Amino acid sequence: MLRNWEGGLRSMSKIKLFLWVFWALLAAATLGFAQAGTSCALTGPTYQLASDIVVWSMTVGSGQSCIRGIRSAYVTLDDIKLVTPPQSGSVVLEGPGFVYKGSSDFRGEDSFAISVSGTLNRIPGNSTIRVEVYVR
Repeated sequence: MLRNWEGGLRSMSKIKLFLWVFWALLAAATLGFAQAGTSCALTGPTYQLASDIVVWSMTVGSGQSCIRGIRSAYVTLDDIKLVTPPQSGSVVLEGPGFVYKGSSDFRGEDSFAISVSGTLNRIPGNSTIRVEVYVR
């Protein structure tokens, strides 16, 4: 079985291999399997693009980064904005997701808010995602 898998990788063009790796990493980040540093967990309800505000909770280690996706099923995102930056860490928006990095000298609670707009089932709307971060 491994031999067939390796042979398949050898026969892929470099571009196809790059795209395969890119999409695998993107899917892993969106599903929550790829993270930098220590493990990080993100929980919370799905936004509905109905002028709603949802609260997500995230746990991350001090000085560590956490990569998370924002996309949801049946959603086409048009715009993502950081509307309230964190006080004790930093957030970088990257594609349909974000990277939160906790300050190395900080342990405690932090938070930030992201505004998303787009369409859900072809109906336009927007939501605010407030992320409560617990830095350990």
